[in-house]
Amino acid sequence: MSDEVYVPGVARCPKCEFRLVKTVLSAVDGSAGAGEVVGEKCPNCDVPLWRVSWKDEAQEYAAICDQQIERAEKFQKDASRYRWLRGRDLETIDKGGVFAGKTPENVVLNGEDLDRAVDAAMEAEDG
Repeated sequence: MSDEVYVPGVARCPKCEFRLVKTVLSAVDGSAGAGEVVGEKCPNCDVPLWRVSWKDEAQEYAAICDQQIERAEKFQKDASRYRWLRGRDLETIDKGGVFAGKTPENVVLNGEDLDRAVDAAMEAEDG
């Protein structure tokens, strides 16, 4: 394959997935550029590093993007649940249904009171 197929200055270990990004900085003129990675060995496994193709690089970043989207969707769902719980009627305990409460006080919490109670409980656990 031609050099144009590879990401300049990037290599990875086929054994442990170590990733090397090599940049050369010039003290003379302040310029920076990709360093040569051919012949480099993995600092973990001492095996030759493989150059990374643009296709592999794109696929890796696409996978990272997919993971971040999944993560954001989970956080969004958790945030929606909390917003719903936060807005519950204080009379929910008498009417029935799902609510947030605090013991031993046996009180139903919502809004800013729920926020403060959750923050305090989290802080106490982190201690």
